[in-house]
Amino acid sequence: MVSQNSNYTSAEVWLSLSKLLFTLFITLFVAQFIAYGFTLPLLNYSAEELEALIIAPKEYPHHRIAFLLLEGIIRILLFIAAPMFFLNYVDTGNDALTIQTNPNPKLILWVLLPVIVITAMPLDSHIIAWNQAIRLPDFLAAYENWAMAREEEAAELTLFLTKYENFIEYIIGLLIIAVVPAVGEELLFRGVLQNKVNLLLKNPHLSIWITAFIFSFIHFQFYGFFPRMLLGAMFGYLYWWSGNLVVAMVAHFINNGFTLTMIYCNQMGWTDYDLQNAFPISITAITTCVFCAAMWIFWKNTTNDLRNS
Repeated sequence: MVSQNSNYTSAEVWLSLSKLLFTLFITLFVAQFIAYGFTLPLLNYSAEELEALIIAPKEYPHHRIAFLLLEGIIRILLFIAAPMFFLNYVDTGNDALTIQTNPNPKLILWVLLPVIVITAMPLDSHIIAWNQAIRLPDFLAAYENWAMAREEEAAELTLFLTKYENFIEYIIGLLIIAVVPAVGEELLFRGVLQNKVNLLLKNPHLSIWITAFIFSFIHFQFYGFFPRMLLGAMFGYLYWWSGNLVVAMVAHFINNGFTLTMIYCNQMGWTDYDLQNAFPISITAITTCVFCAAMWIFWKNTTNDLRNS
């Protein structure tokens, strides 16, 4: 992550953030036209058919690939192309924004990544259960009803996007649901936004948590907000300590890819991985201890300069 001592005024950083927001807004608008224009002729869809698929995807289970392709194009443009365009053509001259300060992390850091991500999952399952059980005060009943309806829609969409009929669909899903978000979301949130916030606040810890809050907030899912924020914070610390954005990308991919693979294995009848309920307390206690130990070893094997930057 960039140094706290970078000589940029608050006004310059706020202007840069404004440019980033404008770039993302324009990209989101343009990306939809590009995605529709690419998908229609490739899959020989009419505009009406594509619109119906977007509005109610679960009504068209055999058109899953078309929906994944559409989502993939938009995500690539918004989370990968837009930040790269911003860094290379909009935010030029901001040499303090360095998304990689350590090009060669130690081998042990890569070895620890799957241990850290996978052993965090049992604890995360309890945080998910707690978050889903939250009930808001009566005066927020309207928002609570909206949030619960939004959560149900998200669950239905997730089920639609992860119910694969063959191995090819699983691979396509892995690319769009695991690879693209891992690269794009880490580039945007950790590589760009977290660094920008740190230039403002000169406080890596606060920058990590604010970025994690925004990362979770933009998903607009209150009943998944806290576990997603904690996940974003974990990626933020892995990036800050290692000094290499690819480390955070790989961790993000392991998280999404492992879950998606377990879903697929369940569908094939190869495993019986329970994705709905929290893990037993005994397993959670053991894996949480392993997670904490792995995070400590990871931290101890990063350089003092990076840890104190």
